[in-house]
Amino acid sequence: MAETVALDLANRLKAVREKLKYSQREMSVAVDASLTSWQGYEAGKNIPGGNVLAALARMGFDVNWILTGEGDMKRGTPIFEPAPDSEGTMAVKFKLVRGDTPLQEFCRNFHWHEEGWKSIEDGENEPGWVLIYRICHDLGISPSWMIENEGPMKKKDAYVARHGVVDEALLEAAIEVSEELLVSLEKQTTPKQKTQLILALYDLASKREDHAVDRPTALRLVKLMAA
Repeated sequence: MAETVALDLANRLKAVREKLKYSQREMSVAVDASLTSWQGYEAGKNIPGGNVLAALARMGFDVNWILTGEGDMKRGTPIFEPAPDSEGTMAVKFKLVRGDTPLQEFCRNFHWHEEGWKSIEDGENEPGWVLIYRICHDLGISPSWMIENEGPMKKKDAYVARHGVVDEALLEAAIEVSEELLVSLEKQTTPKQKTQLILALYDLASKREDHAVDRPTALRLVKLMAA
């Protein structure tokens, strides 16, 4: 009986990973577990602990469903899987960023190819990390809104003014998480890309009440980075 329960749990954990379209390595990073541990969960050899379940809950999955199979898989919309017509989709966000400015004029002023921008607005492609960084940096768009669906679209004055003060402990945490994810996912980056990743994680963490670097968000950023 216990073996059957473990296998049912393993199948639900695999279903969660497949819902997110993550590899086992990416999933282990997202929940802050080792690859071997996650493979053990899916094989029914191990049972995830509280930290793993908490991480899955933050992604929008119902812990009761994970453990028992009762109810729905998701409590609501996961951070990384917004409802198709919600402001959380990148397609809608890109339309809001452009506003009423004609596409050709906007892309000319922003120095970006028109076809590429339109393909994102049409939902045909996802934006790369460099483009997201430029939107936040050049247009004053809040990374929290762009990536985490939190807060206003535009950066607040206090947020912009904060660049003169560096929280060294927070910066060290952003560097540590960045390096860990890049190594775990075997991601090759240029020095510029790595710097942009660290700064983005620092900016996002500085907006949180607990001033912590959120690993699922960090993972999404790394996945968006060009190889």
